[in-house]
Amino acid sequence: MKSDNNWYGHRNIFAEYIGVKNKPCFSTIQHGYLNKTTLQKSITSPKIKFIPYLSWNLEVKNHFKSLGFNNVYITGAPFVYLSKIIKLEKKKKNKKILFFPPHNTIDLDIHNLQNKDLCEKLSKKYRKKNITVCLYYSDFKNKKIVNFYKKKGFKVISIVSRKNDNCLKKLYVEISKNHKIIVCDITTILFYSMFLKKKVRVLLKNKNEVFFSDSTTKDEKKFILYFKRKYPSLFKDGLDPSIGYKLACKHLGFHYLKSKEDLKKILGWDSKIKMLIAKCFSFYYDVILSKEFRLGRKVVNN
Repeated sequence: MKSDNNWYGHRNIFAEYIGVKNKPCFSTIQHGYLNKTTLQKSITSPKIKFIPYLSWNLEVKNHFKSLGFNNVYITGAPFVYLSKIIKLEKKKKNKKILFFPPHNTIDLDIHNLQNKDLCEKLSKKYRKKNITVCLYYSDFKNKKIVNFYKKKGFKVISIVSRKNDNCLKKLYVEISKNHKIIVCDITTILFYSMFLKKKVRVLLKNKNEVFFSDSTTKDEKKFILYFKRKYPSLFKDGLDPSIGYKLACKHLGFHYLKSKEDLKKILGWDSKIKMLIAKCFSFYYDVILSKEFRLGRKVVNN
């Protein structure tokens, strides 16, 4: 229904879990990790009160409820439902590392990604042959950024893309292959990796500063530094997987997962009237924003 409902394949996962065809739904789906400092500027915030909003956890639900949106359901993150869809074979332990550097978005250039200090930190701590750099798809299109990491001796791949329905499936499999996951912020990828019981680390820019961008607000910095104080090992060698898993279950809403029938009802896929309304809204958004935007292939500046 909303143009961004299926970015990264979130709605596609719900459809596969239920066992129905992926189609417009009578709801707005949260498609990335939100916290109290980022909720204010979320592009998936509910706009129409009678349309259900599918949140990942209780914090998000309570925030929107305080704004007068009572039609909010906690369903848990679509990524977590993959654990009920994908069955992976157990693999031998390895020393492979998957690194997610700071990234720009398809809409904005936020970071200077050619960071020598970052690469030096990785090279000093870990063997280059064990490291794979996973770039956001808009950065992966930039040959200068790709070549920068390749010249440093790292393997470079890209998985995360708005327009790929199987994006989260591929991400799930790729994270599972590696022993350790390194990120540069408290992001969605961090909690996904924790949920898959990986040892995770947030890489610091220096001894006292996280990899902030020029656009990082004071509240966002406070939120990151809160994690630094409460989970210091997360910013050193890595957080214990058992602790990380419990933290991920909380933020990804693992204990709120819905049954197939309940989820089908919440998405409006049990009602011909709701599906018709969803199709009409989908057509409306395609007219004002374009179908290419809905498919994640185009940027629209509001």
